[in-house]
Amino acid sequence: MDQYDSRTATGGWNGPLVAGATRGLQVRGAGGVPNTADAVILDVTATAASANSFLTVFGTGTMTLPTASNLNFAVGQTIANLVIVKLGTAGRLSFANAVGSVDVVADVAGYFDTKSGSVFHALTPTRVLDSRAALGGWNAKLVAGTPRSIVAAACGGIGPGATALLANTTVTGSTDNSFLTAFPRGGTPTTSNLNFAVGETAANLVPATIGPTGGISFATHTAATDVIVDVSGYFAAT
Repeated sequence: MDQYDSRTATGGWNGPLVAGATRGLQVRGAGGVPNTADAVILDVTATAASANSFLTVFGTGTMTLPTASNLNFAVGQTIANLVIVKLGTAGRLSFANAVGSVDVVADVAGYFDTKSGSVFHALTPTRVLDSRAALGGWNAKLVAGTPRSIVAAACGGIGPGATALLANTTVTGSTDNSFLTAFPRGGTPTTSNLNFAVGETAANLVPATIGPTGGISFATHTAATDVIVDVSGYFAAT
């Protein structure tokens, strides 16, 4: 994942995104996204907003600002959403905020390329993990500092050669404000996929890369929380 973070000037942004001031990002050819990619999958997070508002993400070069929202948020809320967006002129994306100002974090989770890559296989949504009910082998909340995994082969309907899963991931009953990260088993968690407040039930669609040992790990930053995972499809070479 290639990260853009307006709080730290990562990726060239050096402050909150304000209403009426569209900002752009070079995505094609950066952070592992090839020059042949025509769309990307982003995990977009809004935080420290000064007003209730929404973000719109669109391909640079669009003649008018799209009348659509990709992420809605309340003042002061930290919230994420998965965004699939077509790349614009020179492989760039633009971001717009409707009201006030907000810090934005964007993590590139994948891309679409007509020249190469894996094929998406849709499945009937299937619950493969629920730590509240010991479904999937977990029998307690996920706690900070102790990542836990699921095995892709144990998720019904996942075909051979799967490289990633697409799953609606929910947290509930959290003991603190925190965030959840999904990452290849054996790897290191680096970014957030889902942000949540103490006691909140929150969900986000997560593209999760399968590790070399066939698993996907989950980690929480500070809190203990229950985790539910519903798989809706997978990516494989054929």
